[in-house]
Amino acid sequence: MQFGVLGPLSVCRAGEPVAIRTGLPSAALALLLAAAGRPVPVVTFIDGLWPDGPPTSARRNLHQYVHHLRTVIGADRIVTTPGGYCLVAEDVDAQRFRMLAADGTAAADPDVAAPLLRAALDLWRGPVAYPEFPDSPPLVEEATRLDQLRLSTQESWARVELARDRHDLVLDELACMARAHPYREGLHALLMRALHRAGHPAAALRVFEELREMLREQLGVDPDPELQRLHRAILRGEPATAARTSEIPHALPADPIGFVGRYAQLDALDQLRERPGPIVVSGMPGVGKTALVVRWAHRVAADFPDGQLYLDLGGLESRRILGPAEALAALLGQLGVPPDQVPREVKAAATRFRTLVAGRRVLVVLDNAARADQVRPLLTDARTLVTSRESLTGLVARDGARLVPLDTLTAEEAAGLLRTALGTRRTSAEPAAAAALAEACGFLPLALRIAAAALLEQPLESIRGYLGRLRATGPLAALRCDDDREASVAAAFALSYAGLGDDIRLTFRRVGDAPGVDVTPAAAAVLIDAPVADADAALRRLARASLLVAHRPGRYVMHDLLRRYARHLAAEQDAAPARHASVIALIDSYTATTSAIARTLYPESPSVPGGLAAGAVTGDGLAWLDAERANLVAATVHAARIGHYPPAWVLADALRPYHQQRGLVGDLFAASHAALAAARVADDPAGRAAALLGLATAHHRTGKQDVALRWADRAADHATAAGWLAGAAAAHNIAAAALLYQGRTHHALLRLRRALATHTRLGWSAATGKVLANLAIVCFDRDDPHAGIAYADQALRLTREHPAAVVEAVALTARGLLSFELGDHDAAVTALTRAVEVNREAGGRAGEATALGWLARVHLRTGELTAAARYADTALRIAISLGDPRVEAEALIAAAIVHADTDTRHDQLCRALALSSDGRFAHPAIEALLELAADADRTAHPDGDRLARQALDWATAAGLRRLARKATALLAEQPMYRQ
Repeated sequence: MQFGVLGPLSVCRAGEPVAIRTGLPSAALALLLAAAGRPVPVVTFIDGLWPDGPPTSARRNLHQYVHHLRTVIGADRIVTTPGGYCLVAEDVDAQRFRMLAADGTAAADPDVAAPLLRAALDLWRGPVAYPEFPDSPPLVEEATRLDQLRLSTQESWARVELARDRHDLVLDELACMARAHPYREGLHALLMRALHRAGHPAAALRVFEELREMLREQLGVDPDPELQRLHRAILRGEPATAARTSEIPHALPADPIGFVGRYAQLDALDQLRERPGPIVVSGMPGVGKTALVVRWAHRVAADFPDGQLYLDLGGLESRRILGPAEALAALLGQLGVPPDQVPREVKAAATRFRTLVAGRRVLVVLDNAARADQVRPLLTDARTLVTSRESLTGLVARDGARLVPLDTLTAEEAAGLLRTALGTRRTSAEPAAAAALAEACGFLPLALRIAAAALLEQPLESIRGYLGRLRATGPLAALRCDDDREASVAAAFALSYAGLGDDIRLTFRRVGDAPGVDVTPAAAAVLIDAPVADADAALRRLARASLLVAHRPGRYVMHDLLRRYARHLAAEQDAAPARHASVIALIDSYTATTSAIARTLYPESPSVPGGLAAGAVTGDGLAWLDAERANLVAATVHAARIGHYPPAWVLADALRPYHQQRGLVGDLFAASHAALAAARVADDPAGRAAALLGLATAHHRTGKQDVALRWADRAADHATAAGWLAGAAAAHNIAAAALLYQGRTHHALLRLRRALATHTRLGWSAATGKVLANLAIVCFDRDDPHAGIAYADQALRLTREHPAAVVEAVALTARGLLSFELGDHDAAVTALTRAVEVNREAGGRAGEATALGWLARVHLRTGELTAAARYADTALRIAISLGDPRVEAEALIAAAIVHADTDTRHDQLCRALALSSDGRFAHPAIEALLELAADADRTAHPDGDRLARQALDWATAAGLRRLARKATALLAEQPMYRQ
């Protein structure tokens, strides 16, 4: 199938036109063609199809357009990608134009170059590309790029034809082009040469005079030196020969074989191509900076018909680093300047270099720069790309450089690299092993290529077998080529490490040793026992050297292979006690700060006895926990692993209420299991109790109520043995929650009263308020609203005297539900609205979703349908993001009730029932049954009676009197069943 965009959009199959629906569907195809072979994000479609703002149905409309295009041109040609679509097209005229133009420009022989360039230009069927889409910004940008390439290709063609003495062939076209582009001096130079060689020197001189007059009048400048030299030559009657194609430098290395992905970075380079200032591509060792830049340079070579220069500046290896004088001499040599004519002084050489490239479309690639001052003398008006392991911020600050940071490959790109290197058959035979190998290589291109080379040397070895050897030997030792010193991951890292000062090297080793996923200046200060300012400076230096990445402001992450390298260096160079003490200090710092924050944010949660002295809380404690959450769990696990046992359970216990509020059940499990392992080894009953409290809470949140009860009872026993009465009461509170979720309200009441008695005896107001709020919830389910309101109000009074946001949120939610049950809708809205606010401030996402779901029901009852829908949809969105089955089930039911007339209602209710059944969550399961029964009853379906009786039996057995009453009403065909 052939696609044409160099003129009106056309699609042909076997030479016959294929009809594409005009308007937005054809614009969608044009956007796919503009990036043929590369993914097009949905946001690009939206920008291109609806420049004045998308309709609410934009995504749905886009799906319809893609469906139409697949129907017309073939479903296999448009591939769905993460976040967009990609067109698989072999024959697009714009792609052929680019390839022919690049081949023709690069050809040294004019007789070879001329037909290639002419063939490229003959592909154009109109004056502009994508003419039907003048209002689509992405397509206008692509059309502009193609037009610029067309113009430079026309110049190249004219230059080549002049070299072949075919001036008569190019005269008319050059005259038209010069009129169309009056400021393009290279065109006027070509036209002057053609006229002079055709025997019209007066006309050639007139072109120069008209150009000089226009430039002086409109721009205040004279023509460039090349034009002036040409003018003088014509005046003297000298031959005005065009530069031979062989004199144009093409110094780029070969286009990298097996290059994959990097679409975003290639697009970034495309977007920066016409902007002033150099472009700096920076990244860690082995990440593929040179490959990216060389690939892009080959892609755009035709846009730089006056030459492409390339120079390796030597990187960080002292014996190879080129000074500015050496670099300028090499660049001038590529431009044809003999060595004896290269000025010795840097300033004079730089001036000569700038003069030679002035006004010419030249691309300069400066690879492996070490410092900004090494690059600065080499900068000209030419488009300059620089690669470096350093971020070269000096060039950004002083020279207007644009940074393009380069990270490791995505998993998909890494798989593509292995597939390209090893062959589809070999990787397809072991897809899981290939994916594991990519992960073991840290998705680092250098590591992946070394691994692929090792496998190619052993064609009979399986990927799984090589992966086993890699893991056994260690990736740093295994990822190297014996016959190439530079083809080694460790050697690449060593070069960057060697360029650091002693203090920075120590920081690198300490950060590599530390548990966690990233590091802040405050944490680094603890690790190196230095002021925060010094640690901050060290981290910034490591980031500039691409040994760390600032993935968020003030937070630095280290690549996994670099972390292995740092630990390897630490084991070689640092004494074991010093390394151990550094990690211990960090764990203790995390523990002290977390404990202090937990006591402030969650005063109702008991702290396990025997912990470290709590640190001071500065700033937003919840924000600190959010930022450090992964590091805190890692520190807990690491503390248990290295035998630093008490902080393992103290840190896990301090994190428990935070994990519970945020819905971070996976983190809660990980920290609690590590804490339990530490407490068992240390034989500490309080530690066991704290860890078991965490496990009970985690199982309760995932719906495994029997397991939660078992862990809660064991926690209570260990806490009692340790004399930690508050911990025992907390265990009874968790047990009560598990019992309540199962629908065993009577047993839940007994546990809560037991916990209440303990807290009352201890005089612990915050925890007492928590139990009272839970009692109010039980009263709601037991259809005793007046008693429930008394409990809720008592809890709220306690929170006013002893602030506890979590307790206040639960009490307000209970107050809202109970007011709703009594028909006091104004009071319900007030309480539930405040519950949403308190949950949001305290980070209680699950509580926020629950309060929003009930707020939606209240507004539905009062006829405020728009507000009801907004609250229900928000509740469901939060619940799905949490992955909490109970919260999601409740939100699904609220959404189904509010959107009663939609097609999704039945599916939502069935999903809620599936999440709640098997004894996990009685309340939402019974509600889902009641809603499904009501739907069946309205359609006279025989299942209605069965579902309602099932709900009644379950509610009666569970003591959920409110729901039992509703089931009875439904069976009696009374319209009061729904709330």
